[in-house]
Amino acid sequence: MGNVPSNKEGGGGFVIQKLGLSALAIAMLAGCAEPNSAELADVFGDHMVIQRDQPVRVFGTGEPGTELSVKLDAAVRTVTVAESGAWQVEFAALPAGGIHEISLHEGGRKLDHVGDVLSGDVFLCSGQSNMKYPLRNMPYAPQILEEASEENIRLLNIYQKAALEPQSKLPEPTAWSKATPEAAEWFSAMCYFTGRDIAETYDVPVGLIQSAWGGSRIESWIDAEVAGAAAEHAEQVELLRTHVDDPV
Repeated sequence: MGNVPSNKEGGGGFVIQKLGLSALAIAMLAGCAEPNSAELADVFGDHMVIQRDQPVRVFGTGEPGTELSVKLDAAVRTVTVAESGAWQVEFAALPAGGIHEISLHEGGRKLDHVGDVLSGDVFLCSGQSNMKYPLRNMPYAPQILEEASEENIRLLNIYQKAALEPQSKLPEPTAWSKATPEAAEWFSAMCYFTGRDIAETYDVPVGLIQSAWGGSRIESWIDAEVAGAAAEHAEQVELLRTHVDDPV
C-alpha cells in the first residue's frame, strides 16, 4: 500500500493476497509525520473487517510522548506515542463474527472511533487491468449489481494516486463500505466474485481491499530498497532517489 504506481505500461497481471492488518501496519507506520492530534490510521473505518483468528493490531499516529488508551469492545490497551509519532497496540485474536468497535482515548476524552466492525477474512486484491476490471463492465452487470448487497462483505477501494515515496495516508476519498450496488459498481469484479464465493463457502465475513492500477509496472509496487538490490534496477532507483531529494 505504501508504494503507489507512478508509471503505466501494458499488461494484465494480478494477485489476490490474504493478509492481516499487521502487513498494513508496516506500510503505514513507515511514513508517519508528526501529527497535531492522536488518531487511528485511516485504514481503520466504520464497516471494516479485521482478520479473524490472528492478533488484532491497532495503530495510528499522535503527538510524541502522549499517553493513549485503545479499546476493542471491552478490552483496553495503553500506549505511549513514540518519537516517530507512531503508536501500535495488540489485542487477542477474535473469532469470525461481530459486531465490534474500536476507540481511541486520551485521558477521559474520546479522540477517534470506528464501529460496525466485523472479524473475518481480509484479502488484498492487487494488479493491473485484469484485477481493476469493474463489476459495471461485466456481462449482465445490472443483474449482478442488483444482487451485490451483502452484509458480510465489506469493500475498500484504494483510489489511484501516484507518489514518489511511501505514503502514511490513504488517497481520499478511500473508505470502507458495506457491499451495495453503488459501492460495488466500480469495484474489481475478480476480487468481488472471489470474496463472495469465500463468504458463502465458509460462512465468514470477508473484507476486500482493491489496490490495482491498469498497465502499472511491477517495479512501481516494490519497495525501493528491494528493487535497488537488483542490479538491473539499481540505476533507475538511484535516479528516483535523486529526483525525490531534488525535484528540480
